[in-house]
Amino acid sequence: MGFTDEYRPNNDMVISLVIIPKRCNLLLVSRAKTLYTKNTIMEFKTKTKALQVTIACCLAIFMPGALIFGFPGVMGPYWQSAYQVGKAQVGLILFYVLAAAGIHMFLIGRLQEKIAPAWVMAMGALVYGAATEFAGHATSMRGIYGWAFLVGAASTFIYLPAITIVQRWYPERRGLVSGLVSMFFGISGAVMSPLFNRMLQTLDYQLTTRVLARLLYT
Repeated sequence: MGFTDEYRPNNDMVISLVIIPKRCNLLLVSRAKTLYTKNTIMEFKTKTKALQVTIACCLAIFMPGALIFGFPGVMGPYWQSAYQVGKAQVGLILFYVLAAAGIHMFLIGRLQEKIAPAWVMAMGALVYGAATEFAGHATSMRGIYGWAFLVGAASTFIYLPAITIVQRWYPERRGLVSGLVSMFFGISGAVMSPLFNRMLQTLDYQLTTRVLARLLYT
């Protein structure tokens, strides 16, 4: 099909038809690279933040777990001697810990739906610290049972929010991160028991509980 003189394209029109698409393509490629770079940076920052949050949750649950699983075993002989009780009375500590934890699991689950999990964990740390300081001034096993109940309740303030937080950051790996936090909670007693024993031998009982309370407050 031929062109009349009126509609015949000149050289400038041909060059424009070739150059403009190339410029558009270059612009689109440039924008795509910019978006890819921004997405990569954001993804890296998100992964880094998620890792930091997971580590923080593991550390937050470590000391509470040590007080539940390690502290009574080390302090048991001291309590028997100081309060003139037998192993059966000391063994009741676990009952009060588990009873308090079971009662408060549901309540804390509801509470963290209304209050930020970080605030719930902060409240738990305060209760842990106050309970441990109270244990240092106990004059009988009733005081230790009170400590055990408070510690069992406070554990739910920290354990449940910690699990919730890591699951939100890793929605596709909920089982893995939940298991990691639970591992730190459970293994803490084995790791800290020798240190508790050393503290009891080096410091007196009251000073040991006071030092532990300060660690929990921080």
